[in-house]
Amino acid sequence: MSYLPGVSCRSVDTDRLQVAFLESGPADGIPIVMIHGNLATARFFEHIMSGAPGQYRFVAPDMRGFGDTERKSIDATRVWATGPTTATR
Repeated sequence: MSYLPGVSCRSVDTDRLQVAFLESGPADGIPIVMIHGNLATARFFEHIMSGAPGQYRFVAPDMRGFGDTERKSIDATRVWATGPTTATR
């Protein structure tokens, strides 16, 4: 697939999901993460990324099940905290 000048596509594997993302700008640039909404992909931002000022590094991930990111079910059975929690004032 071809992208606008200065925009490239990569992916990263985590323990739970393979996530695809678009990126542009220098690796040491000021980072800006762009998150798309439902029924969209990272390509929604491609035209902004290709014409952006050179001091910024843009990263736009494809959210779970969109674009080139893996389409896996969400595991809602995970435990987020172990043991009881208390709130204090």
